[in-house]
Amino acid sequence: LVHYGSGHNTAAGRGGKFHLLQLFLLLHHLVLKLLGLLSCIGVEENILNNVSIYPNPAEDFIIINSENVEFAEVIDIYGRVITASEVNGETRIDMSDFADGIYYVRLHSNGETAVQKVVKN
Repeated sequence: LVHYGSGHNTAAGRGGKFHLLQLFLLLHHLVLKLLGLLSCIGVEENILNNVSIYPNPAEDFIIINSENVEFAEVIDIYGRVITASEVNGETRIDMSDFADGIYYVRLHSNGETAVQKVVKN
């Protein structure tokens, strides 16, 4: 870490200790970036304009409805790919064996990616 000025408003401020919330947010952002879950907003909007994912929240399955998405991956909050599937029009993805929680559906279309959050109850 680089220390600038008096240290009160820097990452190393207050005696060199990182605020836990700042650390969590930084690590969360870095993990998502490394996994490719953060993408260009314009590209993501283009892909998501022609996709519907439902029900959300889900209980046993989700349906991805799209003509231009080639395949989708369901990713847990730790960045692990839980399942992947080709998408052909209306595609059902079984989530009945998944633990309740938050998942990310990474959609791939023409070399671009977009991500949609899904909650499993």
